[in-house]
Amino acid sequence: MLQESVKGNPQILKELDSFLEGINYFLKTESLPIEFTILGYQPKPFDRLDVLSALSLLSFSFAEALRNDSLYTILERKLPNRNIAELFPRHDAEDPFSIRENQPSYSPKRLTEARKNSFLLAEKSEFAKSNELSDFASVIRRTNQILEELPLFLGSNSWVISPSRSTTGGAILANDPHIGYGNPGTWYEVHLMAGSYETYGYHLPIFPFPIIAHNAKKAWALTMLENDDMDFYEEVLHPTKPNFVKEKGNWVPVQVFKELIPVKGEEAREITIQVTSHGPILSKPIAGYSGPVVSLYWIFHHIPAPVLETVYSLGRCSSLQECSEVVSKLPAPGLNISYADANGNIAWWSVGRFPIRKNKTNTRKILNGASGEDDVIGYLPFEQNPKLINPPEGIILTANHLPTYELKGYGKPEGYWQESDRGRRIYELLSQKKEWSVEDMKKIQTDVHSFSARTIVPLISLELELDKNWSGVFREALDVYRKFDGENTLDSAGATIFHTLNQFVMLNLWMDEFGESNLQVFGQSAERWNSYKSILANPKSDFWDDLSTPDLQETRRDILIRSFAQTVRYLSKEFGGSPSSWKWEKAHEITFEHPMGKVPFLGLIFNQGPFPVASGEAAVNLMNQKEINPKMTPRVGPSKRRIVDLIHPENSWSVLPTGNSGNLGSPFYGDQIQMFLNGEHRPIRFTQSQIEKDSKYVLKFVPR
Repeated sequence: MLQESVKGNPQILKELDSFLEGINYFLKTESLPIEFTILGYQPKPFDRLDVLSALSLLSFSFAEALRNDSLYTILERKLPNRNIAELFPRHDAEDPFSIRENQPSYSPKRLTEARKNSFLLAEKSEFAKSNELSDFASVIRRTNQILEELPLFLGSNSWVISPSRSTTGGAILANDPHIGYGNPGTWYEVHLMAGSYETYGYHLPIFPFPIIAHNAKKAWALTMLENDDMDFYEEVLHPTKPNFVKEKGNWVPVQVFKELIPVKGEEAREITIQVTSHGPILSKPIAGYSGPVVSLYWIFHHIPAPVLETVYSLGRCSSLQECSEVVSKLPAPGLNISYADANGNIAWWSVGRFPIRKNKTNTRKILNGASGEDDVIGYLPFEQNPKLINPPEGIILTANHLPTYELKGYGKPEGYWQESDRGRRIYELLSQKKEWSVEDMKKIQTDVHSFSARTIVPLISLELELDKNWSGVFREALDVYRKFDGENTLDSAGATIFHTLNQFVMLNLWMDEFGESNLQVFGQSAERWNSYKSILANPKSDFWDDLSTPDLQETRRDILIRSFAQTVRYLSKEFGGSPSSWKWEKAHEITFEHPMGKVPFLGLIFNQGPFPVASGEAAVNLMNQKEINPKMTPRVGPSKRRIVDLIHPENSWSVLPTGNSGNLGSPFYGDQIQMFLNGEHRPIRFTQSQIEKDSKYVLKFVPR
């Protein structure tokens, strides 16, 4: 498969093999990090298949459908009297805001987020009965637990500014991909020069080419497109022929693969994987599973995806047109590619494929695999994907939000759009003046404002003020909350109450419907915040009624009063004193956790933190947690911050959360943590004079 994807350019495999040869030589001749000694593990030599597997895992990590589609169907069957569409609103309940149609011109104003509060009741799924779903729910929870251990891509910000909107006279690119925090960090920052080739970029483990990079002529960045390129299908297996499945009324054979899974300290285990025309059956290999048979459709399995070739070629394309041709070949994963060059061009391409189906169906739920009515019959060509090239506004911003209102001949695109808060806030900031400097970009990247606080705080305050019985610490806490201006600074007590109260409202709003385990899966999806904002604005939503109290009919005010009381009691117990002393720095701490850090003693050695950190959920300088819990533990945020000045490349900036070294004994281990937490950037040493002036160490490789 790898050879097939790069058959037009054998140089890619040549460079890949040279790269792997160097890694394997190190494994054979040098001392390995202490983690391998603790594990008692000697890594085997890396090969091309390892690279392909890592690329596939990277692509797989983008998929929100794993959580959303399964939960939609499970809850729809479990709760026939609830409008489940309210839990998965995407941007349907908001005033339209998209990448292609909404870019910031010079028009200073303060935005608010208007809401429609209208949902279409979706047609009920024909999926299995609710009492047959518990096994499949456990499959999703186990998959989610595995994904939790990986540094997954969970959003990003990116914007490019043309010469007409910059103070430099050239284009500027700013980008901060959001990834689950960990230690070692995700990226390895490298400046490569070889002959006429030069690139300054960010590498992932065992990838020889940078995923995101720049040189003196161009720069590119990425955010997640979040298009819907993955679906579940309920399959019908033959009652007596286990390797036959019903498709369009006929029984057809499935493909069967045997896989041997090595297990440390035990004999290897063989599993059987059945693959239908939709994709692999997820549920069958699990011992004791008795639930419905569900397969996974993913574009990545159905169209050749030249990920390695695309990344390689992005580093070598020499013009906007060439780069457009490079990204046009990638069907998955879905990406927003931002581009700027030294000629003053700026561009954005939505990269990936939008599936065309036989019938218009609700792809937010598990689909019918036997009838053929929900099957994919084609894909929108890349030429019809949303894009912008040198728009008149002179700015292109992306923040994982809706790419366009409508695709010609296709309709509204389906996807798992992240909250629009970041995009709307960046739009608001970039509309404030005509020309922007690199220093301005730094301030926007580290903006800690909660955009939705300007609507959430007045709404909740009004409901709480209608209860005249607040006194003492409750009254004082309400006064602090009511004055919160959305700025999540370390000295803000309002931020502490705002975020803690949001968590308690979510728990009281949804625990009765989801249950603990399903709620925590939902809590890691983009829909958690989308749905929260929508239901909060809708006092008539059925979700305000608590199912655990069948004799009562709770209202929005009831749940908000209950949640506020719980918030004040919780924070009083945690921090004591007056509510004005509940500073955000006490409640909001980040730990860069090593995979071994869950072992208490090893955590003291390998983990870095905890450290107080500003910002919060859905802010531009994102600090999200992965669970719904009043104990604030940011686990997702900028995996790097980067600003590239295309006309003055020596005036470019970067910072990594922990630094470039993952080696516990290195003098560079954790050397960028405080810089990152303080919202600072360090200069990129790009020109030869910068390198010579600031170099402290030189490593020379001398052939034997």
